[in-house]
Amino acid sequence: MKASAAVIHKEDKPLKILQVFDYTGVWNLPVVCEHNRFIGFISKSSILMGSVIFPIETL
Repeated sequence: MKASAAVIHKEDKPLKILQVFDYTGVWNLPVVCEHNRFIGFISKSSILMGSVIFPIETL
């Protein structure tokens, strides 16, 4: 398995995450903690469809 060139940090804001998705052209990215340990994946569709809940002021 190849390592991803881009990762999302758990504290990244939704707008930044969408920018990374647009820049990379992928639909799923790994999420890492503050120690750069893998904690899961996030999909572009989960943000676009509102499955990931963010307070409106973070957008």
